[in-house]
Amino acid sequence: MNREIKFRIWVKEKKQMIQDVHICPQYGWLVMSDNDALEEICGRVSKKELLWMQYTGLKDKYGVEIYEGDIIDIHQTVNGYNQFVIQYDNYKFSARYYNQKTKQILGWYQYDLDELFEINEFEKGIEVIGNIYE
Repeated sequence: MNREIKFRIWVKEKKQMIQDVHICPQYGWLVMSDNDALEEICGRVSKKELLWMQYTGLKDKYGVEIYEGDIIDIHQTVNGYNQFVIQYDNYKFSARYYNQKTKQILGWYQYDLDELFEINEFEKGIEVIGNIYE
């Protein structure tokens, strides 16, 4: 899969998702590009407070980019579930079953993410419905 490499960041302490990230030269890690926010994040937030999520290179039926931690709905049932959480495992992006009622992340979907998309993309489409942090 040929894809753009980019990230978003969840700032735990502020409960804030940062979508637009760039290099912060004085610290050598990624932060948002807004100058005021850049200063605030670089100056006041520990690196330990940041959760990094990588872009999968895939988009949902509305063109929304899919990142690690996103919850997707495939609009059909697979083994009793229609929602999955995107995670990175064994050098690839994969999906885990997600129980919306209990907010639990369950076992791994038996195929990789590309196959899940191939199966569902042309039927009803896949939709990002949230993420595990917000």
